[in-house]
Amino acid sequence: MTSSVSNAQTTEDTTSQQLERVEDIHGGAGPWAVVGYRMAKAALEILGFTAEVPHTNQERFQLYVAHYTPLSFSNGELGPYIQFTSMADGLHAGTGASIGKANLKICSLRGINNPTKDQLEFLASRVVKSVIVSRKPNQPQRCVQLRVTPNFAKNYINLPVEQLVAKGEEVMKLPDDQIFSIVELNKCPPPPPKECW
Repeated sequence: MTSSVSNAQTTEDTTSQQLERVEDIHGGAGPWAVVGYRMAKAALEILGFTAEVPHTNQERFQLYVAHYTPLSFSNGELGPYIQFTSMADGLHAGTGASIGKANLKICSLRGINNPTKDQLEFLASRVVKSVIVSRKPNQPQRCVQLRVTPNFAKNYINLPVEQLVAKGEEVMKLPDDQIFSIVELNKCPPPPPKECW
């Protein structure tokens, strides 16, 4: 009995620590930043990165992350695409890759002015993607591509600000396959173009 209580407490502590890590990087732990974090952790496991806290481990230099998303409308406003760009902070929190280390890139895709909820759901699950590439020395490159699931997009698009914390906690606890898909690619794409930042 004590063991199961202890295990539950450990899981809760881990969830709390993970949410805190996302919040430290992003300024909040809403569902889109959290899903980016969860994607990063799953990718690292598949690619054979074992560090508990990759952001403080030398392994963080042995990978690069490219996040492809619409960035802004033609008038320069970010609008609802902030949800998709928030994923990049989660990817940073989970992998330790960063813009400053030049191994985290955000690549702009064409967006839609004044998109409907249905259009945003389509963009989120069919257009927005993240690619994480392992560049371990003396090993062939390996890479994975990740996207949120259509169900995730449907449930978490355009949430009111007051729901973001609770929904972020919810996403941290959901099974991986309910919130994102991950596929190991046979051939890794070239590094992102210089236009990415």
